[in-house]
Amino acid sequence: MLGCVIEYPEILDDPEVNSGIGVLEGEIIHAFKLARDVRNVPKSDWEESFLAHLQPSIHDFAAQRLAVPRLEDAAQARSEFLSNAQKLKRLNLAREHAQVVRDIHQAGATGDVQEENELLLEAVRKHKERLGL
Repeated sequence: MLGCVIEYPEILDDPEVNSGIGVLEGEIIHAFKLARDVRNVPKSDWEESFLAHLQPSIHDFAAQRLAVPRLEDAAQARSEFLSNAQKLKRLNLAREHAQVVRDIHQAGATGDVQEENELLLEAVRKHKERLGL
């Protein structure tokens, strides 16, 4: 996802792309914020400024994507970004679901029926919220 933004920072102007950034966690968020902050700088200056302020753990990847772009245009970058954001969202939901199941089983194993019911109701509420109900 970061590679898409590195090659075509203008996709950050797209509301769907900005929404997709919401599924990210950890230090990668800093790289997206940095890309947003410097994207209006001329391209040659943008690259230099971006790389200069990027975390060391991401720097080599970013430098390689700038040196040898893999995407043909902004439309392809947007499409790839959104596809990967959807995959990440599904992965996060699967992890969350697995944790809820573990918590419910643990509450059931200890005989805490009230806790088990509360966890089930919370799981249903979150599921309805995701569905927009």
